[in-house]
Parts: sequence; C-alpha cells; structure tokens
Amino acid sequence: MNDDTNEGYLVPFVQLFPELGQQETRTIVTCGYPGLPDDEYALVESYCPDPACDCRRVMLNVIARRDLEQRRMRYLASIGFAFDRKAEFAGPELDPLNPQSEHAQVLLKLVSKILTDKAYVARLERHYRLVKDSTGQRHAGSQRQSSRLPAKSAEQSRGAGGQEDKPSNANVPLAMRATFEAVVGIAEPFCREHLDEEYAQLSRKIAAALCRKRPSPLAAGKSQVWACAIVYALGSVNFLWDKTQTPHLRADELCRLFGVSKSTAGNKARTVMDALKMGPFDPRWFRPSRLDENPIAWLITVDGLILDARRAPREIQEEALRKGLIPYLPGTR
Repeated sequence: MNDDTNEGYLVPFVQLFPELGQQETRTIVTCGYPGLPDDEYALVESYCPDPACDCRRVMLNVIARRDLEQRRMRYLASIGFAFDRKAEFAGPELDPLNPQSEHAQVLLKLVSKILTDKAYVARLERHYRLVKDSTGQRHAGSQRQSSRLPAKSAEQSRGAGGQEDKPSNANVPLAMRATFEAVVGIAEPFCREHLDEEYAQLSRKIAAALCRKRPSPLAAGKSQVWACAIVYALGSVNFLWDKTQTPHLRADELCRLFGVSKSTAGNKARTVMDALKMGPFDPRWFRPSRLDENPIAWLITVDGLILDARRAPREIQEEALRKGLIPYLPGTR
C-alpha cells in the first residue's frame, strides 16, 4: 500500500455496493453441523480500498443471523484468502490481527470447503476489481474537490444557537462524573477541531456509556488515552481511515494528534469496542448523516427472512420504526 492508506485497513464490499452486496453475499445454513450452533451465517467480504495496491486478497468476516437480529455486530471469524494461490500466506487462514470467536476454527474448515467453489472465487475476484475501480474513481474526485472545500468555521463547530454543546453528565454515576468530564473535555474539542460535530456528540455518548459500566474501564488510566481510544473506536465503526470519506483521518495521525502511541490507542480502543459490543456499521455509533449508507441499520426480519427495510412496503417500514428496528422512515430525511 502507499503512504496515504493505513496498512491493514479494509472496506466492506456492501458499504460500496449495498444492493449488489446484499444479493451476492454468500450465506451458509447449518443444522446439526459439529461444533456450530444451528444458524445462518453470512460471509461479509472486505477488500483493500487502495487503488495503488494490487494485493488480490479478500477478508471474509463471518456473522450469524442471530447476532444480526439482536443488533450484535460480532464477527465470529475473520478469514484471509489470496486469489494468487502461490502468494505468501495465501490462506484460507484465520487473520491474526482480528479477534476470533470460539467457533472460528470450525468456521475456517467450513469456509475452506466453500472456497474450493471456482464460481464463488470468481465472484470474489470480480468484487475485488469493482472495489478497486470504485475507490480509484472516488479518490480522484475527492482530490479534485479538496482545494475548493472551505475551512470549517467556528460557527459550524458549535451547536444550535451558536453555543457549544456542554457535556451532559445527568446519566453518569456520581462517582464517575469527574472522570467523564475529563475524558469528554479532551475528546469533544478534538472532534470539533479535526473531525465534526457528529463525532463530538458520539464521543460523549460513548464516554457516558462506558462510565455506566460496572466496573467502568475508564476508572483506571489516563483521560488522554481514553479520549483517544474512544475516537479511535468511533473511527473504526465509521471508516474514518478510508480516504474517500469526509472527514478522513489516518489512524496514526489521530494518535499523533492525541499524543498517544498507536499500539496503546489500538489496545484501548479494542477494550472500548468489546465493552460496548461495537463493530463495523454498528447503527448505535454510526454518524447520523450517513445512516442511509449503513446496510446494517436497515436490516429487519420478516417471516424468517432478512430484508432491507428501505425496500419493504410502507406498512412494514412503519411497524419496524414503531418497534425501534430502524432509525427513521426511509425517504423522510
């Protein structure tokens, strides 16, 4: 990869191609399979988005239907596979940089059999090329527009009425309020200066949620480190590292601005994500302005089938909204 892209960053295929991704994502239905709960498992594809890199690899992240229905964004296994079968670490193999569940080894054996299907591998290669072509075009467009983007004014970094939103500690236990205020006092100004107001608001919500944990991970450690970890975790959920996004910030640059080492920030961010069961596309921590692009936020189950609520009849959408399954009625924003 080149210097403008963080090593190891991958983008889900369904993020760039929501409709095609939903149609062509491979699923596995198990019933009585040794070592696996009976369920339907989706193989969520992720690819390197750097148009200058031709690694010819895919990461298959396995997620269970049961977890999707419960809005638990948990990958049971992350499996790397190279289309060049003579490449180093061609796989399929469990990715050592990602957490693996207790079912990962069984899923690896099952997915390895599926990857002997030449038609499926050809589909993955086609998706890989679509990602490269798409990100190359988007990156070229963003470079052309970047010089015309106005600097963010102080007014744009403030809340309604031109007043900066103050961290609310009403829902934070009394014993954790000083810690909460110390962490958000670092995280919010950082987000407003380097990212945007949505990141600032979400960082406060995450800090409050962590303070309510018993025990709270924020009870020990430096406020600067936890502030960095919270923004790092948010960046992971919202693909902040993807240079086609606005705002965009590299992980190493984020850590440098906070004055925290990348290894420390990454480890603490993992603690944050594990404590709150956060994962990619998690609707709870996704920027509101981009929820339309989030396929997970719109997945509902109707008569045992997983559907995209945006393509469902209006009466189903209204019922899903009433039950709190979708963020708002499609087409109303």
